[in-house]
Amino acid sequence: MKGEKLNLLLGLLLLPSLLMAQKSPLEPWQDPEVNEVNRMAAHTDFVNKNEWRMSLHGVWGEMPIPGMWEMNGLGEPMYCGIGYEWKTWWKSNPPALPDSANYSYTYVRNWTVPRAWKGRDVILHIGSVTSCVEVWCNGKYVGYGEDSKLEQEFDLTRFVRFGKENDIKMLVRRWCDGCYMEDQDFFRYKGFARETYLAARTKRRIEDVKVEALLNDDFSEGKATPNPISVNFDRQTGFINHLSLLDGTSLLKPGAQLRPNFWRAPTDNDYGAKLQRKHRAWLDPKMTLTSFEQKGQTTTTTYELPDLHCRLYLTYNMEADGSLSVTQRLQTDSTHRAPDMEYTFRIIPTRNSLIKHH
Repeated sequence: MKGEKLNLLLGLLLLPSLLMAQKSPLEPWQDPEVNEVNRMAAHTDFVNKNEWRMSLHGVWGEMPIPGMWEMNGLGEPMYCGIGYEWKTWWKSNPPALPDSANYSYTYVRNWTVPRAWKGRDVILHIGSVTSCVEVWCNGKYVGYGEDSKLEQEFDLTRFVRFGKENDIKMLVRRWCDGCYMEDQDFFRYKGFARETYLAARTKRRIEDVKVEALLNDDFSEGKATPNPISVNFDRQTGFINHLSLLDGTSLLKPGAQLRPNFWRAPTDNDYGAKLQRKHRAWLDPKMTLTSFEQKGQTTTTTYELPDLHCRLYLTYNMEADGSLSVTQRLQTDSTHRAPDMEYTFRIIPTRNSLIKHH
């Protein structure tokens, strides 16, 4: 018995070190599996007349935004047509990078977010930054992104102080693992190349627009079809809080959220077997959001349902025909024998009713 207790104690002492050993030693900018952390989903570029903007252009320390390092005293302009910048003195070994020359610059500056912006989402928009960027707001880590020639956006809403100064910090590195995929024939400049600003966007808004340009069978005619619905999610709950047609017609009542419903009205058979009492926990179960991720036209959320001893996975996907498909998957824990369940339905906009499920 003493030996068993000793082994158990040793096992508990070793567990934290084993868990730490399993953690990836790579930082996001070193890891090919990580392209972003907390970056908002990419979307179509269009003008929103209800959006308020504040430019972040100017000198941050000793470096301007927009501005390239090599044109402002940090490093030398380098033209490279074939191979990577380090090809003459370091052998490529993806995803490893020559650390000795991988310098960085940290942009830090205080900006006052107007009090009038309270009640809107405050978004940091970066038109282009090379090679990657990490963002902090008022000392709190916001996120990470690479893809040097694409727009990047981060939600600062829960970090900012309205009507007061806010400390914004952005760390940019000369190289990241993504540089192995960006070997173009051009001058290799680092820094902010395009417009950078803060945007105040209404909670209810069109987040993305999709237009399909298709040809008929003999290619004689074409037709452009816009995606007929706009969807927005509450990042705190993971539920849909805005569902509308592109003409602005709302499909949800003000303040409403579209959330999973596990309950139906009891029938006579239910009452006879007292099922409505046995399963009353499904009427309004506690749901704790544990993950929220958006990638293009797909949004995935995960919830813990502690009272029901199960986990819920929700996947929302905007389909080509304009409908929104929703896949729900329930996974029970080992203490229950109930089978795992999965099913998919679609939300189709109609003008005569809010939504139709099938």
